[in-house]
Amino acid sequence: MEYTFYDSKGKLSNVSSQKVVIIDDEGAAGMTAQVEVVMTDKNGKEQTKGNYKATCKNNTLLMDITAIVPQMTQAFSSLEMQISGDQLQLPSKLTAGQTLPDAHMEIKAGSGGVNLMKITIDITERKVEGKESITTALGTYEAYKITYVTNTKTLMSKSFRSTGWYAPKIGLIKQETYDKKGSLDSSMVLTKFSK
Repeated sequence: MEYTFYDSKGKLSNVSSQKVVIIDDEGAAGMTAQVEVVMTDKNGKEQTKGNYKATCKNNTLLMDITAIVPQMTQAFSSLEMQISGDQLQLPSKLTAGQTLPDAHMEIKAGSGGVNLMKITIDITERKVEGKESITTALGTYEAYKITYVTNTKTLMSKSFRSTGWYAPKIGLIKQETYDKKGSLDSSMVLTKFSK
């Protein structure tokens, strides 16, 4: 999968290439995939490289919060990071009006065993608004529209609202993030997909 990020003016800012590199079928415990992520800038220069885990268990996809907010960890890629907290849950069956569980994550960034910074991320008010037809450069998809609030806290606190569109058998197609005034802050669109 390739996701292209745009700033508030619609200008390309980053590209995230994601590839499933390991799949571990644990039977009743579920199936886990390790996804390798390479983030490049608008000129194609590699900025960061990392990975996250996604698990499918009991018809629910469980994934690290970093999968939908990769820019949160991008700034601290040169430091040692410890990530802990909840996984984001996405059931395979979604219905309009459905509320989804909140998620909380802590990132401790440091060097030489010394913590330099702590970031907390809370994703709340997750709600399935309904199904919509979404058109991108890859085509038109029937996707579930999910809204949520992200609160981040470091030295300063920041809160923003996001809307993501998820298509069955593919995943996240498009995401838009808005500032506290309701203005578009950034967006992300699936620009390549292959199996």
